[in-house]
Amino acid sequence: MELPYQTLKNISERVLKGKFQISSDALQDLDEYLIEKTVELLDEASLICKMHDKKRISEIHIQRAIVLINKRR
Repeated sequence: MELPYQTLKNISERVLKGKFQISSDALQDLDEYLIEKTVELLDEASLICKMHDKKRISEIHIQRAIVLINKRR
C-alpha cells in the first residue's frame, strides 16, 4: 500500500473517516508505538544487511525483516 507522505494525524483522520476523533494523547501513544516497532524493524533489517555484507538497507532487507518479525509472533 503506497501512501503519500502524511502526518500521523492526517492518516488517522482518513482511516477513521469522521466517525471518531483521536485525542492528542492517543496520537502520542500511537507515535511511541510506531517508533518502537520501527526500531525493532530496523534492528532486524540491519542484521540481515550485515549477514549479506551490505552497507545500505534496501527494500528487500525491510521485507525480510518484516517476515522474520511476524514469524516470531
